[in-house]
Amino acid sequence: MSDEIAGSPSPFPSSYGPNLRALAVYLLVFQRIPGERTAILIRDVTGAEAPTTAASEHSARSRPT
Repeated sequence: MSDEIAGSPSPFPSSYGPNLRALAVYLLVFQRIPGERTAILIRDVTGAEAPTTAASEHSARSRPT
C-alpha cells in the first residue's frame, strides 16, 4: 500500500453501530466508567462522537432488573 493511499482519509463514512454500543455498555456497566468519561474515551479511540445520553440509555437497557 502506498503512502498516498495509507495517509489519505476515506471518502466513505464509518459506521460503528452495534460494536460501538457494546463498547459503551461494557465501559459503563462492567467497568463502571461514568457516561461523560465513556463518551470521551470512545471519541478519543474511534473518532466517533458518542453523546453521553445515548451511552447511558444503552447501559440502562442492558442492566438486568
